[in-house]
Amino acid sequence: MLAGATPVLVHNVDVNLVSAAACPIHGVKTPQELGGDAQALHDANISKLQHPPTNGNKLADQGTTVATGELGGELVYSTNNNRASVALKALAKSMGYRRISGVDYITRGPGGQALQTDAEQILFNAVEDGSLEWEGTVVASRPACGPERQNCAARADDFPGVQLFEQSRVAPWDR
Repeated sequence: MLAGATPVLVHNVDVNLVSAAACPIHGVKTPQELGGDAQALHDANISKLQHPPTNGNKLADQGTTVATGELGGELVYSTNNNRASVALKALAKSMGYRRISGVDYITRGPGGQALQTDAEQILFNAVEDGSLEWEGTVVASRPACGPERQNCAARADDFPGVQLFEQSRVAPWDR
């Protein structure tokens, strides 16, 4: 999305199921639509997007993950490390999403360090504490992390009623 441009949402993205929840979860949005929304929100977090991209554009893209979800019929989203630009928040609101803030759902380790800061983990934490329903679909704006990071893909299996999908991230300047 270019600065000042009207966002155009394209929902023909490929998403891959990474969780063990194999039964289809029927919601208002398909996993592909949730994935398209996650990509659009991810793009909106890049301020002053330029073609060709600046180093700041590249860093903003690489440092962002957005997870969109439809849980219990409610559209929700979260961002890694609670990073969300004004543009991202405005777009999400216009699309009917409610923000699940990482500040409320990041767990702390024994030394006080923040754990489970990935966008998917924040949604899982909100499900785990009862703030969100245990049934639905979550789609990340990039591949789910494995054991070398926070292992979102494996943690998804703790929620048998929630399907977790991932997708490849293609930066807006590479589309």
